[in-house]
Amino acid sequence: MPATILHEVERTSYLLTALTLEPKPPALTLCSQPELQNQFKQNLIQTLWYQDRPIIGLHISARKVDQRWPAEYFIELIQLLSQQYSYQFMLFWSPGDENNKHHPGDDQKAQQIMQAVANLPVFPCPTQN
Repeated sequence: MPATILHEVERTSYLLTALTLEPKPPALTLCSQPELQNQFKQNLIQTLWYQDRPIIGLHISARKVDQRWPAEYFIELIQLLSQQYSYQFMLFWSPGDENNKHHPGDDQKAQQIMQAVANLPVFPCPTQN
């Protein structure tokens, strides 16, 4: 296996050498369907407060406890960026209850943030499980 940094697909393809097969994974390409892109753009345009303001996406969820920011930090960040740069925001989070042991969510944190910035252009966007 080469000493360079490889994607997981490339790394696991080298298991084929045990079967005397030559690993040649295809080049990675990622693209969405044009009709889905257009639909998303149209939906976004219909929900924007301001057509001329840049959009910042913020995802407030993190599975590791030491990587989680408290709601107050996000509130302060949104307020500062909105005041200084006139941005609008899309707020993403993992839906569900924070006390769910199997899949904790951030519905309460998102609600706290949305209430604190209710006067600012912030769009709630819970992600799918």
